[in-house]
Amino acid sequence: DNGGAAPAPAVAPPVLPTALPVLPAAPPAEPRSTIEGNGNSDDGGGNGGEGGGDGESNGGGGSPIDINVASAADLDALPGIGPVLAERIVALRSERGSFRSVEELEQVQGISARMVDEIRPLVTVGG
Repeated sequence: DNGGAAPAPAVAPPVLPTALPVLPAAPPAEPRSTIEGNGNSDDGGGNGGEGGGDGESNGGGGSPIDINVASAADLDALPGIGPVLAERIVALRSERGSFRSVEELEQVQGISARMVDEIRPLVTVGG
């Protein structure tokens, strides 16, 4: 006999939440690229309509991307394309040869006619 009551086992008191956990603030999200917000320009090409000469000479994305020579990284920068579709464009180009028109991008799985319409001002087939 140990001469008395057995000592109580050591039990930690329950941890009760007194406040919600503090999470670090998320960095501001970058806006998704759209045809209006492509590159560094915020004006969306609204000054002068189609073929405005001012956009062609500036280095901020004024020149269209030639889809027949562009890398997957170049194509990935186009609004709505992303890395998967960029790789598919390059793969189709490797299989079939050069694109003869921008509309042929619709043959790439995952690219719709609407997407082609959105990127048309930003791409070319060269020549």
